[in-house]
Amino acid sequence: MAQSKPVKDFATTTTPRKLTFEEYLEYDDGTDNRQYELVDGVLVALPPESEPNNDLVVLREEHLELTQKRLTIKLEMVPPVLAVEVVSPGRSSRTRDYERKRNQYQEIGIQEYWLIDRQQQLITVLKLQDGRYIEVGQFSGQVNVSSPTLPSLQLMAIDLFTAAQ
Repeated sequence: MAQSKPVKDFATTTTPRKLTFEEYLEYDDGTDNRQYELVDGVLVALPPESEPNNDLVVLREEHLELTQKRLTIKLEMVPPVLAVEVVSPGRSSRTRDYERKRNQYQEIGIQEYWLIDRQQQLITVLKLQDGRYIEVGQFSGQVNVSSPTLPSLQLMAIDLFTAAQ
């Protein structure tokens, strides 16, 4: 596995070569609080959360054993039905959530993807159709968020923003 000290910024982390997915899962930069994503074999350091986030995770039964390990969706796993991202401020974070993660989730077949944008107070719902995400709608304020995959889910957009405050 690649052994190097990462650059302490919120961009690309330098390693001697591109990492495999298995090497990424084993990667340890010597700190307990840094998080990384693997993008085309390159480690990308994630910025610290800008605000406290209330975490809600719903797992399929076959994913429960993974809760003791790194929270990672692997290619060989049955993909979750819904992925929800809280968009972090900053251009690189927005690009990551709106573009890179969208493409990654689309490729592995996650049926529905929500982007919760605190800056714009907007929730964007995307649904996988014929292998591509299409926008189902954008929701804000006192409007109920519609989930095509989970139609019985009843959430008001404003509640998702005020719950984190």
